[in-house]
Amino acid sequence: MTVPVVDAYLKPARRREQRTSARRLLAELSPREREVLLHVAEGRSDAQIATELSLSRYTVKDHLRNIRGKLGGDSRLSIARLAWQAGFGGDSVAGGPETASA
Repeated sequence: MTVPVVDAYLKPARRREQRTSARRLLAELSPREREVLLHVAEGRSDAQIATELSLSRYTVKDHLRNIRGKLGGDSRLSIARLAWQAGFGGDSVAGGPETASA
């Protein structure tokens, strides 16, 4: 088999594994932490998240610190990437993680 043929079969399987792994990690978050993470995945700033969720910016920062600790992320981008791998982002903020397809 040539490499492109193998990749055509393996890439979808790898994506499913990444999605499953990311969802397992996100299951460790509280509902509010998931909500904050979904807004981060949408590209919102701390101030925008605070306004949207009626929180202070400091509370948002606390949630983000807790999220990074639970997910092992060292940056905002790394935790957003996990959310994207889990299938969150785009229109999913309104529906939450339960509405993302498996």
